[in-house]
Amino acid sequence: MVSREEVIDAVQEDGTNLEFFTDFQDDKEIVLAAIGSIYGSALEFASDRLKDDKEIVLAAIESSHGSALEFASDRLKDDKEVVLAAIGLTGYMLMYASDNMKNNKDVVLNAVRGNGRAIGVASHQMQHDSAVVLAALDNDPTALEVMLPALQNIPEVVLAAIRRNPQTYQYASQALQSNGEFLLRAIIVDYRVIDFIDDANRDNYDVAHFLIESALEANLPPEGIDHITRFFSPMVQSALMREQTFPSFTGAGRRASKKRRFSLKNNLKNRKYGNVRHLKNGTRGPLRRPRH
Repeated sequence: MVSREEVIDAVQEDGTNLEFFTDFQDDKEIVLAAIGSIYGSALEFASDRLKDDKEIVLAAIESSHGSALEFASDRLKDDKEVVLAAIGLTGYMLMYASDNMKNNKDVVLNAVRGNGRAIGVASHQMQHDSAVVLAALDNDPTALEVMLPALQNIPEVVLAAIRRNPQTYQYASQALQSNGEFLLRAIIVDYRVIDFIDDANRDNYDVAHFLIESALEANLPPEGIDHITRFFSPMVQSALMREQTFPSFTGAGRRASKKRRFSLKNNLKNRKYGNVRHLKNGTRGPLRRPRH
């Protein structure tokens, strides 16, 4: 029979060895030795009694970057001190907290300030809380990707994400991404949004005309006008430059004549340009030109 000293040596070398010493899984000293060996997740192999021991669980959380919360008792998963200790190390450990803690605003705010994407595992009520939403976006604008579909369809929420990272345009709802007016608003917030609409639009003269004329009227800086223009194909750029309104696109944004007023803008302003699907693995989904 293996001695107690041999068990301690074994779990200190590798905490997960506790799995094989079932007769010692209720021994507090041995369990502490196991989780103190940088293997806090060895808590998984402790007895139910010790999984409900706050000292044990806090020690396990400390040595596991918070992940040991997964193996704590239900009582301790509902203990605010324990949960805050875990999410203080890794915000996403909120996923292992009780439903009550996932609905605690103080706890959730601490979680999303550490990892914005933790909003995706918060309660439904907390996911709708404006302070939580903004805190999540401040930490990680791409948290928009895991937010509720209803939030992805609110222009102000999506624009808040875009202000922090233009790439987040891709996580807006399909309804917003297919709306020409919203695309214009997004581009005015950050003209680099143009990089995240579908390549199929490169040959779309109508889209180019609408966006560039509107950007000029919104007084986007010349570099913004040039950036938007370069998204479109040489064929479209040439067609635009033949018009008096767009004599040049090399620093000419502010020099462009605004004397001509096109009815095209009013016709296109609220037009839906089709769907831009979420970008996955760097592949852009199609944005089809509308049928007339």
